[in-house]
Amino acid sequence: MYVFDTDHLSVLERRGAGAQGLFMRLANVNPNEVVATIISYEEQMRGWLS
Repeated sequence: MYVFDTDHLSVLERRGAGAQGLFMRLANVNPNEVVATIISYEEQMRGWLS
C-alpha cells in the first residue's frame, strides 16, 4: 500500500519538479494500493479556503 501525504498530492496536482518521478513510479503500481488520508484532504481544503 502507498499512502500519499499532502506534499505528494500537491506535487502531483501542480505537476512540479518531482511529479515525473512519481508518475513513473505510479505507472507500475496497482491503483487499488494508492491512498490518501483524510488529513491530506483537510490540509488542502484549508489551503484552498485561505
